Amino acid sequence: MKGINFDLPNVVSTSEKYDGVEHVGGNMLDFVPKADAAFFMWILHAWDDEDCIKILRNCKEAIGENKAGGKVIIIDSVIDENEENKMVTDIRLTLDIMMMTRSRKGRERSADEWTQLLINKAGFSRCTITPIPAAVPSIIQAFIS
Repeated sequence: MKGINFDLPNVVSTSEKYDGVEHVGGNMLDFVPKADAAFFMWILHAWDDEDCIKILRNCKEAIGENKAGGKVIIIDSVIDENEENKMVTDIRLTLDIMMMTRSRKGRERSADEWTQLLINKAGFSRCTITPIPAAVPSIIQAFIS
């Protein structure tokens, strides 16, 4: 397996070397390197819908429209008003407030907002959202085809 660590040039210039990992500098708002899949953990919640759409469309282009199994994997919080675990809900809502106050229009999204963003706005064919029991993040997968 081979992976690409894609980050800003000043970040990857100081990254340690690892077997199977290629460091690529760039800006995800401009392009994403060619890949079979893209993985984001605690990233997209820091961006507004407009920038997320740019990033996600760049991922689709990098993976290719007809790539069998091509997908974007997102580990991020999903606001669930029906969550039974009050502590998890409180943490998610606190993250939402932090994103709104400390990032460029970032926020936590509900399952419906993630679906709208991924399918209706960014153009993925389908998505799945899998909660992680008793955890703050969920696994969100957006499929190319």
